[in-house]
Amino acid sequence: MKKTIFFTIVFSIFFLVSGCSDDTPTNNTTGGPLGGLWRASEVQMVHAPSGSGQSAQMKAQLQLLGSLPAATVGWANLNFGSGRSWTQQTIGWQNLGKVKFIDNLVGSILPQDFMYNNPWYYLTTDGGSTWNQKNITGLSNLYTVSVSGSQVAYVLGQSTSYNVVLIKTTDGGSTWNQVFNFNTIGVSLYDIQFVNEMTGYAVGNEHICKTVNGGLNWSVQNNTLNSYNVRFINDQTGWVAGPTTSNNTSNLLRTIDGGNNWTTIPLNFLVYSFEFKDENLGFAAGTMNNKPVLQKTIDGGSSWTTILNMGVDWNQGFYFLNSNTGVAVDGSVLLRTEDGGLTWTEEFCDYYTDLSGVYLKDSHDGIVTADNGKIWSRTTTTNDNCWSLAGEIDNTSIANIVRSRDETYFSGGTYVVNDGNITFTVLGYSARGGDLDEHTIGGGTFTASGNLVLTLNFANDEQWKITFTR
Repeated sequence: MKKTIFFTIVFSIFFLVSGCSDDTPTNNTTGGPLGGLWRASEVQMVHAPSGSGQSAQMKAQLQLLGSLPAATVGWANLNFGSGRSWTQQTIGWQNLGKVKFIDNLVGSILPQDFMYNNPWYYLTTDGGSTWNQKNITGLSNLYTVSVSGSQVAYVLGQSTSYNVVLIKTTDGGSTWNQVFNFNTIGVSLYDIQFVNEMTGYAVGNEHICKTVNGGLNWSVQNNTLNSYNVRFINDQTGWVAGPTTSNNTSNLLRTIDGGNNWTTIPLNFLVYSFEFKDENLGFAAGTMNNKPVLQKTIDGGSSWTTILNMGVDWNQGFYFLNSNTGVAVDGSVLLRTEDGGLTWTEEFCDYYTDLSGVYLKDSHDGIVTADNGKIWSRTTTTNDNCWSLAGEIDNTSIANIVRSRDETYFSGGTYVVNDGNITFTVLGYSARGGDLDEHTIGGGTFTASGNLVLTLNFANDEQWKITFTR
């Protein structure tokens, strides 16, 4: 089953149009005789998959059409070159999510989802060389963690008596003490952020709360927004986001006076997560008209521009170091931009792993988190003989047949060339992770100045032929 799903995804991104896209990943080296950009020109289903299921029957109708101009379907661009090398480290067995550093040495990794029973997080105090699991006592459900230093951290969650509480450690997670019970002031909260050890903000159902004494007391502001995310860049300037009543778009609230006053900014997309680097520069992941988008603002959230049409992971699927350098993950694909999202370079981590969190410590060092306790650190070396592909299906009928989502797909891996023949190996792809029985998806022939003709052999005898031109 996993194999069939994966081949459908790979087929989806190959089965597309000639033409250029801003989302096309590029590589840094020439890629030898294959170097440069190739664009899909023709596509043909040579043999439909065997079986009597609906999908097989629909694909059989495509086989009757013979060779098709790719421009009738969508677009796809294929690039050859080199990819960045990442070093894998296993720090535990859990599914890891958000990763964040508060300085060069102290950082944390949170679970992917709300944690029920025996909640935990990971803490490093040596820049990520070692990670230690910190077990949180006194909670039955972990919502989020806000680390303020190597010894101090605040945790929002549900107590064993089903109250929403704030607990705190001052000894690096060895012991925990309840600081506040939010049920006593009648608020239900989802997210919390401490900008220092004393000042913190929390948001939830129609409430924004603030403390200036380490969580001992909280002031409450009522609003009509069910807020799920709060982000402050200092104790005065911050933003809160939550869905509108339609659940198709979000409202963004902004304050520049420590939460005394808030400005409402209606958005034309639904926000899943967001970050701000300063009072003007911010990034947000979500959906616009049910299509995944990564958005950018340079005016404090008043206006936004789409910089990527990929469904980044909801945990922490993107991170920007500054206005130019950023990374994004989905499935087992990791993309990097050096020009603020105008173009993206594909980097590779591992075979078929669901990536969930990503962080850049500086322009060279980065960390990626995933399932089964795996993390990767970015190195300065590169892997040669890499390929990367971006594409999207614009033809609604064909998209339904191959079960393609309305977004840009990415895939990448390595290749071997021998006397004009090429064999592909897949190292990553967006939209879905999961191990497969085999990594080689097919191959073909090419001429240095002519066409690249690929024959892809998929599950159940399904076979495609795609022609790319420079």
